[in-house]
Amino acid sequence: MTGNPARRQRSFFHAIPAAVAVWLCLISLALGQGPPGASDGFAIVAGQVIDATGLPIPGASVTLRNVLTGLSQQQWTDAAGRYSFEALRSGRYWVAASHFGLSDQGRLVEVGEAERPSDISLRLPVAGISQQVTVVSSARVEELQQESEVKVEAVTREQIRDTGYERVSDVLAEIPGVVIRNNAPGGLVGGEQIEGVDSRQVLVLQDGLPVIGARGIKSGIVNLDRQDVGKLERVEVAKGAASALYGSDAIGGVINMITREPSDPMDLDVSLSGGSLGSFDGRVNLGTRWKNLSFFTNLGNHRRDAYGLIPDSRSTVGPNFERNNMLTKLRYTFNPRAALGVAATAYHNHQTGLSSSSSGLTRGTGNDSMQSYALTSDFVLSSSTTLQARAYAARYDENSRSDLIGSNAPSFGLGNLNERYHRLDTTIAHQIGA
Repeated sequence: MTGNPARRQRSFFHAIPAAVAVWLCLISLALGQGPPGASDGFAIVAGQVIDATGLPIPGASVTLRNVLTGLSQQQWTDAAGRYSFEALRSGRYWVAASHFGLSDQGRLVEVGEAERPSDISLRLPVAGISQQVTVVSSARVEELQQESEVKVEAVTREQIRDTGYERVSDVLAEIPGVVIRNNAPGGLVGGEQIEGVDSRQVLVLQDGLPVIGARGIKSGIVNLDRQDVGKLERVEVAKGAASALYGSDAIGGVINMITREPSDPMDLDVSLSGGSLGSFDGRVNLGTRWKNLSFFTNLGNHRRDAYGLIPDSRSTVGPNFERNNMLTKLRYTFNPRAALGVAATAYHNHQTGLSSSSSGLTRGTGNDSMQSYALTSDFVLSSSTTLQARAYAARYDENSRSDLIGSNAPSFGLGNLNERYHRLDTTIAHQIGA
């Protein structure tokens, strides 16, 4: 049988679109995109937030966070208490809901090819007094304090303000297990110890970057008496060995000072205080957030007169000192996937004191200053890959001298110390599985 040539010709041309469609489908499957009209490998996590009686809670805050990358999304429930997060890649997610007057609740959700949850309900009971704190010092990504695998103590800005202290060393002394020791004559250096581990094995950071200040020379001490609390949003203390993330300097733990990020178009506050012995503490904070740009600056001045504890003695236990602090930071978010920030920090401290020796009354004078500059960039390359690049430069300078009062003898006990630090690092994080 030869068949009808006209029918065979029509069948051939009708088969061309079908073959092309199959070929395109195979290519899309090879690329991991799935056939047209499919879900493209994405999942949806949705559900309802209810109270203890089962009634829906409108206006509740629901946060979905990728456990591995730390990337999070936030929504508010509708009038029926429902929420929905779409276009999610496979992985492990933490879903948490919160509302004023109710306890925060959350649960771990596995999103995979075989399991794509779509109805995750959260029940919020009536809450007592609680506080939700986000920390970064244990894993270098944002996570809730109660979820951190490493023990992290956090002192928030409200708690810092309630203490009334102006120095980070005084605030840390309120944390159990943290001891601040004055290791220099006259109590001039506030060195830190965490659960008995010496300062040489405790790493001090500001926004994840190292703070310098004669580290490795003066018994490994970074002087926390020079760090002002006005610039801080919170102070995090990760207790125990954190060397896997931060190296051998963090055998005893990590102290991370997190600076403030403005959230309003205009954020201005001024603080002035004073007391006996000519003490004065003043600081000005100015911040703004406008569209994709955020800016914050902190200026501080602190001074106090010398004092002595021995009657009829001209020697002083506490010296005259004056310290000026400054922090300026600027951050621009190009889009949800790219951001660039710059920051500059500096302080200058001058102090004088009197002491008695076999040679007579001696005046000691000391100056120390620090400057640091940082450039950071953050990129979200994909839903499972993040990139961070940082450039950092810092310098520390210190000089001191002693003069014998009533004598023309030249100064003695001269000391000069200069330290320079440069750092360039890049971190890539990629989720390779659940």
